[in-house]
Amino acid sequence: MVKLHVPATILADSLAILKASPDAERVILWLGHQTAAFEVREIFMPLQITRRRQFTVTPDGMRELYEKIKASRLQVVAQLHTHPQQAFHSQADDDWAIVRHLNAYSIVLPDFCQDIDIGSFHQNAATFVLTIENEWVQVSNQNIVIQ
Repeated sequence: MVKLHVPATILADSLAILKASPDAERVILWLGHQTAAFEVREIFMPLQITRRRQFTVTPDGMRELYEKIKASRLQVVAQLHTHPQQAFHSQADDDWAIVRHLNAYSIVLPDFCQDIDIGSFHQNAATFVLTIENEWVQVSNQNIVIQ
């Protein structure tokens, strides 16, 4: 399995962005590249419509993402989104995930991320990886290395 390396500053900034929506689901993307591991280099927050139990990335948000990827030559290595209560990968999460390549990460944070910080990230996040069978399987949070 390919590990995911994320700088602590990017994780902290990501949590702050997600916490800014205390009553609605929100998604952000981690962009990076793959060496021996996925190396996160920056955060991308697509234009989206947020609701209590759903987020929808707009067509303009997807266009901006494609333009960003093309210009930066980075790829989406992970998506992070919040849930109102428990962290799990719903059927909608499976079907509508933005990141769709082998070994991609999808990380779900409970309670709209309100009580999560760098120190509690590993114990609260639910982490999933996309398999060759195009299935999201839960993996250990120890595959995410905070640097």
